[in-house]
Amino acid sequence: MGNNAQPKAELLAEFRGLLAFAEEIRSVDARIWDEPLAPGKWTMKEVVGHLLLWDQYFYESAIGKIAEGKPLTLKHLDFEAFNARAAQYGRDQSGGKLAEELMLWRSRLVDTLEGLSETEFRRSFPDLDGKPFVISEYIPDFVWHDRHHIAQIREFLSRAS
Repeated sequence: MGNNAQPKAELLAEFRGLLAFAEEIRSVDARIWDEPLAPGKWTMKEVVGHLLLWDQYFYESAIGKIAEGKPLTLKHLDFEAFNARAAQYGRDQSGGKLAEELMLWRSRLVDTLEGLSETEFRRSFPDLDGKPFVISEYIPDFVWHDRHHIAQIREFLSRAS
């Protein structure tokens, strides 16, 4: 079962890690938000837009639904199209607003997850494609994804300062 055995509190502590990072980047100089992280890569705005729109999607289509006892509206998405929309969303906002929204959506996710029972946390829920969705298995993937982008941004900021 792998990560599914990891305690809920531990998983949520790791998942909450993105909040401290969002707090850190709130005060980054506005000009830096629009620079590519590396040649041919996204800007900080695009990456943070990407992170927060995935959080919003998972909250609205899965976690919020589970908390309300409703069927999931989660389904396999065209990742490329979703990520392109998320990057565009990022470009259209200020960096400070993006950091605030990221904190809002991740807080909402973590708070809702904390309120779920251990059973709900480990149970398999069918998504719209009929595939199983298990919170305790999705969180480690998200934590890996967060850490990947946080490392990119920290590396960029260490060069930019």
